[in-house]
Amino acid sequence: MVQVRNKKLDIIVGIPTYNEADSISNTVQKIDRGLSRYFPEHKALIVNIDSQSSDGTSRVFDEIKTETDKMSLVVKKQPRGKGANIFSLIKLGKKLGAKYIATIDADITTITEEWPKLLLNPLIKEGADFVTPVYTRNRYEGNTTNHFCFPLLYAWFGCKINQPIGGDFALSDRFSKYILEQQKPKDAFLYGVDIFLSIHAVGGNFKTREVYLGRKIHKPSFPKIIPMFQQVAATMLFVLPKYKNKISDLHVETKDGQRIDDFIRKPEAARIAFLKKHAFQNLQQLPKKNIQEYLGLSSQKITEIKKAKSLIYEKDWVDMLAEASRYIYNHAISDKVATDIALTIAPFFFLRVLAYFNDLEKTKDQNDIDELIFGQADKLQHIFASQNVGIDLGEKKIYPYSQYSSLQIKQKGGRKLMSSHYAVTLSAIPGIPLIKDGDDLPAIVLKCAGQAAIHFENGDVLVVTSKIVSKAEGRIVPLASVQPSEKAREIAGKSGKDARVVELMMQESQILNVEPGVVETLHRLGFICTSGGVDRANTAKPEEEKVSLLPVNPDESAGRISDAIAHATGKRVGVVINDSLGIRYRAGSVGLAIGVAAMPAILKGTEDEVDLYGKKRNVNISFADEIAAAGSLLMGQSRAGLPVILIRGLRYPNEHGKLADLIVTDQLKNDLAK
Repeated sequence: MVQVRNKKLDIIVGIPTYNEADSISNTVQKIDRGLSRYFPEHKALIVNIDSQSSDGTSRVFDEIKTETDKMSLVVKKQPRGKGANIFSLIKLGKKLGAKYIATIDADITTITEEWPKLLLNPLIKEGADFVTPVYTRNRYEGNTTNHFCFPLLYAWFGCKINQPIGGDFALSDRFSKYILEQQKPKDAFLYGVDIFLSIHAVGGNFKTREVYLGRKIHKPSFPKIIPMFQQVAATMLFVLPKYKNKISDLHVETKDGQRIDDFIRKPEAARIAFLKKHAFQNLQQLPKKNIQEYLGLSSQKITEIKKAKSLIYEKDWVDMLAEASRYIYNHAISDKVATDIALTIAPFFFLRVLAYFNDLEKTKDQNDIDELIFGQADKLQHIFASQNVGIDLGEKKIYPYSQYSSLQIKQKGGRKLMSSHYAVTLSAIPGIPLIKDGDDLPAIVLKCAGQAAIHFENGDVLVVTSKIVSKAEGRIVPLASVQPSEKAREIAGKSGKDARVVELMMQESQILNVEPGVVETLHRLGFICTSGGVDRANTAKPEEEKVSLLPVNPDESAGRISDAIAHATGKRVGVVINDSLGIRYRAGSVGLAIGVAAMPAILKGTEDEVDLYGKKRNVNISFADEIAAAGSLLMGQSRAGLPVILIRGLRYPNEHGKLADLIVTDQLKNDLAK
């Protein structure tokens, strides 16, 4: 154990582990950098709470050099598990007088140094008591969350906690003390700890906040789904009845963020086959009396499922959850009874997961996958209300399923309903100031949008002119600093351009053709344009003689804006950086995309597409270019002063496009070779 230099602490970040020697270094280093960068004024400690790992996890942890103090704690008492580690961490926090405790899993490869700030700031700056994560995950992971914890929490408390067993949390000292006082079922010392914390936070009326952490990629949890589900389910079924009729007292602030990542890793076929076999074997062994009593299935239904070896789809599953809720609401639930119910529902849960995997094969769009999960939870809550399950939902209104369909707008004249998908709106973000070198452009966009009461939604797209990106990134060049070469002077003589400007064109591009008034170039970013992206307009006062160059990496520039919006709001917003480019043989210029993030650059056609007359028509759409041109309509080309445009109403898949997708590189090379 490393000696702590300060006995009284402000912050403790715990890392519970069991055989994580191969991954703990990255996690510790990111936590250390985050604490050092964002909380230098706070006394902090990083603690590894280990369950007697056999791979030397504790030794690896001790050898990691950090600015922040470290402590290694090995839990030897039984039962050993993640929950025992977390409770030991909370006890340590109480002993050392820590005001704030965070816990982060060791196996996350996508953790960043921002995570400690995102988890702890709501405690420190907003007075929150419990912070839970929202992140995007592999669609085949998170099954216990999606099909059990999420719908039950929503049905019982009326709030959508996106990842109540996410594993990465933060707790105030007030909530930590409350947790230590609560009765703990045996499975809470194992994988049940996360849901134990989440239910007590919501049910105990603690101020709960969600934060968006971005992408979470970690070791697959599917291989552990059998013990994990049984432990989580037993804990949840034990704790839920402690809090009845609590919706009117909730202090929960949730985020609506994208939950499904474009990273896809399906479990191996052998593991899926094993889970299916395990489910049916356990189903055969379950007492029929328990299934009828806990889940409300008729004898005929039980026999039908066993004989047909059928999977469990949404309707049957939400009925089972509703019946299980009715039972635990109306009966005294001991640790043993909660375990019996969990073991009874487990094989049905596994069959529900496998049916969901079938649904995923037919559902490619991430938003549609989220709708599967949210729709299932909505239906469970509707059953609660319509069948008087007994849980008080206060004044919360439950709507029929049909009201969850896509928004409809009445067309003028009232004769016909028109889908909102026929409407796309463009709105300028007002108040964007003149941008200077070093300005935090993403922060400025967020601030101006907030001041204008503009709230971002999933699927929005921002079009940002390259000019303000170039200014913020220091891509403004005084012409007085440019020494033109002989070649530049020669091209300037033919074209009539300023030789200093031509020199910059040559630095940024390959010169393809020179005519009076025109210099055609192949820009380093891969597209053909006039003037090599060197521009005087809206750059500086005329007497200052400055020009702008295009951003070094516009895709990365767009990504920084998109990431900042996601971190601040939890919303998935696409970003296109556009520039007005001249195209040969076309009079005038047009807005084209030079940077793309958090959206597709190209919408690819499919073989089954046909035109109005049934003829096959497989056409790719330059989606980002069309958006860039639309944004230019509102931006203008001179004194409009509207450099950021919000476009709403587009439908597109959750893909991560880039500028290179828009350029037909091979054809371009062939044409240039000619």
